[in-house]
Amino acid sequence: MKTQPHKGTTLMEIILWLVVVLAIIVGVITMSKSAGNSNSINDEIQNIHFMLGKTHSLLKQKGIYDYASETEMTGILIQFGGVPETMNITGDKTTGSATLQNAWSGHVTVAPVADANGNNTGFKLTYDGIPQNVCATLAVKISGSAVVDHIAINGEQTDGTITPTDASSQCLSDKGASGTNTLEFISNT
Repeated sequence: MKTQPHKGTTLMEIILWLVVVLAIIVGVITMSKSAGNSNSINDEIQNIHFMLGKTHSLLKQKGIYDYASETEMTGILIQFGGVPETMNITGDKTTGSATLQNAWSGHVTVAPVADANGNNTGFKLTYDGIPQNVCATLAVKISGSAVVDHIAINGEQTDGTITPTDASSQCLSDKGASGTNTLEFISNT
């Protein structure tokens, strides 16, 4: 039996190989984006827990949070080292006037919260610009914290731990590539 000499690669074979290579590249990019988003969520969960604990231990004096505004309270928390170094701090953190951003470039603030008698015995940690795919996860994970009494998602308040169903229904769609959700974690301690 006589064998045919190999005449080279056909155009169809080249196209098939290009499709396979492109599919592999798209798969790798998708997996790395998903892993990156998961890391951002986990990092922010740790950042929130860190700031909740540090706000209470560093800023509460004689039973109250004696701050006139969220700008002042946030700046002092940053100045006192109550914010993880991995977070985006804008401005001079030694002056008490620096600001803070989360992993999605939204503003992060800490503000005093008054009790029924008008005394600032609590505080709230606010996260703006949260993407929809992250909003419910952060809300559920943080609302179960011992320090958090209630949570507000886009202004809708829930006492205690929020369910995944409620969190998902309260989180809004993104606008373009930007998250539109605001989460408030309120502590009465």
